[in-house]
Amino acid sequence: LPMLILTVIFLTISLPNVLYANDFYVGVKGVDTNSGTEISPFRTIKKGVTALSAGDTLYVKSGTYHESILSWETPIRNEKNWDEPITITSYPDNIVTIIPPSGQAGFWINDAQDKYLIIDGFIIDGQGVALHGIKLQDNTRYVRIKNVEIKNTKIGVLITSCHDCPDT
Repeated sequence: LPMLILTVIFLTISLPNVLYANDFYVGVKGVDTNSGTEISPFRTIKKGVTALSAGDTLYVKSGTYHESILSWETPIRNEKNWDEPITITSYPDNIVTIIPPSGQAGFWINDAQDKYLIIDGFIIDGQGVALHGIKLQDNTRYVRIKNVEIKNTKIGVLITSCHDCPDT
């Protein structure tokens, strides 16, 4: 019994917090008042982002999403390292298109913080009216963009290091 207690204490102390990470889901037939599980998904990516913390993954299922994730309206938590990033990704083998509103971006992060954020597997279609596919502004750091196609935007990916930099 003492050896079992010591083993449990050791494992509790030594295992990373990522074991406590959660998966959340978004689907075009979901509802934002749902719990965000696979069988009860959120409707919007924005709502899913609000549920995320260290190590969590938001899976977005096939469909077209007419929205922007703007960090001043939908804050994305700041994390501490790449051991527990927040991941926003398309569900495996699903095609997800984000269509941002006119003058916006698919993801626009403007808060000068270390994010440790992964954005993976989206098509961002600006349809000729969105400014950017992804904009990282005001010295936002530690964002990985993977497997993202950006089309029909003024600028695909814009990274600025100052608050008042022009959008062009």
